[in-house]
Amino acid sequence: KRREIEERLNDIIRFSELEEFIDNPVRTYSSGMYMRLAFAVAINVRADILLIDEILAVGDISFQKKCFAKLREIKERGTTIVIVSHAMQQLLEICDRMIWIENGFIREDGEPEPVSRHYLDSMEEERRARLSSEHPEEENPDDQFSLKSLSSYIHPEAKREGSFHVHYTSVKVLNVQGESCYLFDSGDKLVLKCRYETQLEHPLVNFNMDIVKDNWQYQYGSCYARPGAELACLEKTGEIRFTIDSLQLLPGNYLLSVGINGADGELYDHVRFIKEITVREYPHNEFGPCTFPHSWEIQ
Repeated sequence: KRREIEERLNDIIRFSELEEFIDNPVRTYSSGMYMRLAFAVAINVRADILLIDEILAVGDISFQKKCFAKLREIKERGTTIVIVSHAMQQLLEICDRMIWIENGFIREDGEPEPVSRHYLDSMEEERRARLSSEHPEEENPDDQFSLKSLSSYIHPEAKREGSFHVHYTSVKVLNVQGESCYLFDSGDKLVLKCRYETQLEHPLVNFNMDIVKDNWQYQYGSCYARPGAELACLEKTGEIRFTIDSLQLLPGNYLLSVGINGADGELYDHVRFIKEITVREYPHNEFGPCTFPHSWEIQ
């Protein structure tokens, strides 16, 4: 009511941090200023139920922190807060219960962490299905490809080069159960299984792989033999496996590349961005590109 707003007017203005603009017509406000003011009004009126729809990203990081602190204060007073949002991390920070609604129906209702995980998995599957339908020629369930075709490449900047005297014929990413997989958690086992063939007689080669984040930051690389070490001597066809026992990447999307070099450094085959994997968004208390086994101890 107007009386309630008048009683709390100074608190609302102070919280919104719009003191120098408060007498300007609201039509001159930016969308961010408008949402700041609306949020300040909503949380300063003592309601039994507070409904918030996708406005938790208002303002700068300092203002967002202040909003979350205020929401926690309201929650501790016993107010029921219903937040509609796609920002999983924010929901995980404040919510005790999560309801996933899809096409007007409740798909899942329960503890925030498993519900958010299932939602993100579903969104990733949906995104990949959409990519496949938009580019059906790039989809190959057997993970096989020819020298001339870019089938099974899922990234628009995928590229292949080399003499192809030794070349890959299939590339698969497997989980701990040996199943083709693109969704992983930090700490999971990952196996990169590649088939190759060659017309050369027992060539000596070095296999390599690289992982790049989808923002082009280089994350990790490895090769079969270090400089000066014995290279692999190949048959006409065969398989090479690269196993990561514990994936130390933090949540995000990553692109995998594979290569084959000869004894003198000749580039036989290099397939850039042949596979994309996703490390799930989890409520981590870690930051940066990777994680390490660790523990905290207070003495």
